[in-house]
Amino acid sequence: MVFFKESLWKKSFRKSAIFLVLLILSINHVMFGQTTKQEIRITPLFLESLRLTPQEVELGYENPQNFVRNEDDWLWGNGSDVASLRNNEALNFVLQNDMERAREILQEVCEKSPQFFPARFNYGRVLLFFKEYQQALFQFSRATALVPQYWKNYYYLAKAYELAADYNAAVYHYRLAYLRNPYDLESLVALGDLLLDLNRAAEADLIYRFVLERDPGFNNALIGTGKVYLRRGRFQDALISFRAVDRSRAYKKELHFYMGEAAFYSQDYRLAAEEYEKMLGYPQDAVFNRISLYFLRQRVKMARRLSLQQAE
Repeated sequence: MVFFKESLWKKSFRKSAIFLVLLILSINHVMFGQTTKQEIRITPLFLESLRLTPQEVELGYENPQNFVRNEDDWLWGNGSDVASLRNNEALNFVLQNDMERAREILQEVCEKSPQFFPARFNYGRVLLFFKEYQQALFQFSRATALVPQYWKNYYYLAKAYELAADYNAAVYHYRLAYLRNPYDLESLVALGDLLLDLNRAAEADLIYRFVLERDPGFNNALIGTGKVYLRRGRFQDALISFRAVDRSRAYKKELHFYMGEAAFYSQDYRLAAEEYEKMLGYPQDAVFNRISLYFLRQRVKMARRLSLQQAE
């Protein structure tokens, strides 16, 4: 009997010790993130890992279309249940740029219907808007657990990790998003943009060119290569890449700013002014996280003035 009690005590102590170690490791991860991990490099071996076999490509991908519809990565419910109706109500507020009201409704839906995938996914996106990255990570993690085959979960997990400055995790999840759906190249373009923001232009260029191997006319990859040329001071090459963008199809509106910059430094001030003015038509674009509207307006004035001087 004494032996039995000692065994129980030892087991209890062992479990407590293991729990304590796990707790310390989790606290270390939260406080210090990925700083102790080796930085992921974009090497030929990494690019090779992105090449799928024909059999893997044939497997395709899954989209939860059986109960939602996707519009610009917002998931609308098709049902007549309360969760679907409230989710759609929140998205109508998103369309009206009333993100605060949308957040309140989606939070309520997630609390009352925790298994309702569209609301949890949408709630994560709204939290990204409010720069609540840790909460967004939690929501996208839960969404992934609910519908693990939906590749956009991994894309927005990557975006949340990127905004939270956990770049290794961001790289990993952008890669995972692509592998989950090799027909959607936006995850790799986002990876290239992240690398470029980290001043890793050579690696970003590898990613953009990998995308262009698969789709030579992929607009956002062409914009990416143009940004690399711009970063390297090769302004004419940047303009060639930007001019190759087919504006009749979807493209990132940041094109207008970067093409304006390439034209400005190439001393084509008329073109620069035109592109800057087009960029002013998209004041909500993510490029304004890098520059200010005031800066762009001043750039337009300068380009116009220099264009008039050239014409004289």
